[in-house]
Amino acid sequence: MLRHAETLAPEGRINQENLRGAQATDIFFLEGIGEETHEPRFTYHGFRYVEVEAPQEVQIHEIRAKVLHTDVRRTGFFTSSHEELNQLYNAVIWTERSNMHSVPTDCPQRDERMAWLNDMTVRCEAASIHFDLVHFYRKWMDDLADEQSSSGYVPDTAPYIYGGNPAQHISSCMVLVPWLMYLNYGDETTMRKFYGNMRRYLLFLDSQTAEDGILKDKYYGEWAAPIGVCHEEIAWSALPKDIPSGLVTTGYLYYVARTMELVASHLDYPQDVNEYSEIAKKAKAAINLRYFNLVDGCYFPGSQGSNIFPLYLGIVPDGQHERVFRNLLQDLVNHRQYHLTTGNQMTKYLFEVLDQGERNDVALALLENNDYPGFGYMLANGATTIWERWERLEGGGMNSHNHPMHGAFSSWFYKTLGGIRLDRSGGILQGLRLEPQTEIGLDFVAVEYESVKGPIRMAWRKQEGSIHHSMEIPWNLPAVFVLKLPANPFRIEMDGREIVFEGSDANAPDGITCRMNESGEKLIFSIPSGQHDIVLLTG
Repeated sequence: MLRHAETLAPEGRINQENLRGAQATDIFFLEGIGEETHEPRFTYHGFRYVEVEAPQEVQIHEIRAKVLHTDVRRTGFFTSSHEELNQLYNAVIWTERSNMHSVPTDCPQRDERMAWLNDMTVRCEAASIHFDLVHFYRKWMDDLADEQSSSGYVPDTAPYIYGGNPAQHISSCMVLVPWLMYLNYGDETTMRKFYGNMRRYLLFLDSQTAEDGILKDKYYGEWAAPIGVCHEEIAWSALPKDIPSGLVTTGYLYYVARTMELVASHLDYPQDVNEYSEIAKKAKAAINLRYFNLVDGCYFPGSQGSNIFPLYLGIVPDGQHERVFRNLLQDLVNHRQYHLTTGNQMTKYLFEVLDQGERNDVALALLENNDYPGFGYMLANGATTIWERWERLEGGGMNSHNHPMHGAFSSWFYKTLGGIRLDRSGGILQGLRLEPQTEIGLDFVAVEYESVKGPIRMAWRKQEGSIHHSMEIPWNLPAVFVLKLPANPFRIEMDGREIVFEGSDANAPDGITCRMNESGEKLIFSIPSGQHDIVLLTG
């Protein structure tokens, strides 16, 4: 008998309490003649440990675990001089990969293993950078369409097993995934095929708003924040009490409406564009009227999550952005000393907002913090995959140790540390901006992304008195490289040739232009396809 588990009991036996109703057990009846091999063919197990029980006379020669998942190609890679970041990144990859079995599951081990739409709302961007998921998502979109009602609503899971039906209104994959497939893979057919489904979903959401424009509060918003900010003994103690659900759900109404504007514009449905624009405007106005506190410059009740989402969506009233961002930093840095109070939705958007606000030093400090709650706490407690909860729990509740939703922030590794900024303002990838963050405490970073245009590679390494940047750009992708300049004297070499400046211009190699920005703080190179090296020398 083979029994599987994620954790061990104190005496060293496996602990299956958090698997709930899943037995995770294989029983093998020996024939008793010669060498015999057991390999289950109609199930799979999510586990770190396997306990084998057999009669004394049975000799066990070998136990081998096979990694099983949908056959998707890896397209994103990251490594750095920061070992804990590498461990965290690898944990994200393992978690995502072990939750792809025909559908994007929430966990691979317990009595659930379902495709929760609200998880995928945030997971889909990073997952589609890590892996080529175009066929995987096409298949899953069929599942969503099969479960959608004629009035437009979708259930919490697809295929539907249990959960809300209609779904919680953060289950916006029906719209976000087809648009993302176009952005990342150039796949226009999926959003054309499901445009009617996407439209019905948005109109259903809009039909559920109250007179004040807020989506009904009975629906969950954020999920699985630290227990200390959650309602006790309500919904697995995973429902935050420090962020109004209406702010999150109505925020997603705005997000979906704006995305549908882009889709309809690309597919040339101008009348629909105007309709979606009006829905977005109403949602934005409703959120700001109901939740924005002009006196304090924050969104009620001033928590991390309540400020993060409006900042990410870009709906903060004119002239108030800096105040709201400052309130967020005050809570993150001064009040909580780099600890999160976010859950499965706002954690991703937190890293996006910190990047937009040029405070990636704060983002790195959050990841480096080994105290509870945070990713460093998971790693310090032996995690090799991402947990469902910020707490280290092993009982029979909501305690998966392999859950992808909190890893949704991981596009930050590519965008920020590697500096791969994709210009998809016109839809499909049409430009590239390379601007790695070399000033936040790391000595080396290398990232690679297999884009729809070809491989993009960016690596940088600090050495005494210099920073070496190496890059590879696909042949059909216009690119710029942005280099932040030091205050002290410097020299620049590109592809072995020193660049000499005359005012704001420079004698760059053939096919390359180089200029300073207006403030004189950055150099902006326009770079053709191929492999290039740029070295910044100081002193």
